[in-house]
Amino acid sequence: MRRTKELEIKDIQVFKSQLLEWAQHYEEVSWLDSNQCKQTYSNFDAVLAVDALTQIKTGYKHAFEQLKSY
Repeated sequence: MRRTKELEIKDIQVFKSQLLEWAQHYEEVSWLDSNQCKQTYSNFDAVLAVDALTQIKTGYKHAFEQLKSY
């Protein structure tokens, strides 16, 4: 089951550190961080995802073909 939660954050750097510490309990983690880069159309400063429902592993040879079939 996937869940989404919205929070009001007082100190973003402390919160990011706490998120990454919490995520260490999971085998699969994806972390995307803007590194405080200001974008006109950006909605998120960072995104964290843990525990994939499915996954694909591939090398550089034929990666796009494997991704397309996935």
